[in-house]
Amino acid sequence: MALEQLQFGVENPAAHGTAVAADTRFVGEAKIDFVPDHRPIVPADDIGLKVNGYRAVETTGKLVQGTLNIPRAYYQVFPWLFSHLIKGGITPSMQTALQNDYLWTFEPSLTASNTLDSSTVELGDSVQAFEIEYLTLDRMKLTITLPQDNSDAVVKLEAGFFARQNTKTTFTASVAVPSVSELNSLLAKIYVDSSWATIGNTEKTGILRQVELEILNGAYPEFNGNGLVFTTIGEGKFAVLCTLTLVNGSDAIALFDATGDLKFVKVLLEGDAIGTGDKHSVDIQFSCAVMEVIPGASKDKETSLTTVMLEGVYAVTGTAMLKAYCTTNVPTI
Repeated sequence: MALEQLQFGVENPAAHGTAVAADTRFVGEAKIDFVPDHRPIVPADDIGLKVNGYRAVETTGKLVQGTLNIPRAYYQVFPWLFSHLIKGGITPSMQTALQNDYLWTFEPSLTASNTLDSSTVELGDSVQAFEIEYLTLDRMKLTITLPQDNSDAVVKLEAGFFARQNTKTTFTASVAVPSVSELNSLLAKIYVDSSWATIGNTEKTGILRQVELEILNGAYPEFNGNGLVFTTIGEGKFAVLCTLTLVNGSDAIALFDATGDLKFVKVLLEGDAIGTGDKHSVDIQFSCAVMEVIPGASKDKETSLTTVMLEGVYAVTGTAMLKAYCTTNVPTI
């Protein structure tokens, strides 16, 4: 019997790529499929025979590129996620004395390094475990679908990553099974406003059916010689892509009329209160251009639905494009 596990340890920021033991499990049906870190190459040597070659060589570097899938997203994973995607080195603040309701604030610099965190991840099963070090993220996709048939209202999360290499290992023993709070898509809220100063003031109620939100951070591995693995991480440009599915009506048509305009959107998912303190929450805010609106793009039974496509753009007033916040009972990653 092969019993699978997936767990991680956050690496020392002063020693990225130095493997550490795992201390936290991924749950929520989380999975990373094994991806080879290199492939041999058969040179097309001409040797007078009807064959493609006679030797295999290993002249590539090592790099693991894959996806972390969490079909049942939970609040406690977002501090780790945003620290590896948006901005590293964040220290949260407790909002209510003695209640462990920690607010994590991720407001990335658009001019300086965001010093992304990295992790060593242990994956595999009871037959063979592997560790991949210097893992960080380059994209995230959040899918929030509001079921209309009383089915499971989960929020789906996938995160693209790259890491150095696969190394056979044994799982770190006795990593505790965490207690987590799952996101419920039926509790999602969407706000559309006209500035950073007013973002979160205008909720669009009674019309939300789906949000597909993707964040890319432009991160990439850099190979700088004297080794087969990357040594540093480069940082590129942030991008935000969002598709909304809304019930057709005056609010949806107002966005049609605003095609090409600058808007400020907030996606909020709240859960239960943490003790007597603040609620678990994930709050993603971004400035964007309304790129395309298709009224009546689809139907759910006899309800007409509109598709709205948004693309993140920099807002000169407010000097930002993306901000993310998470409140949960996790004091460290």
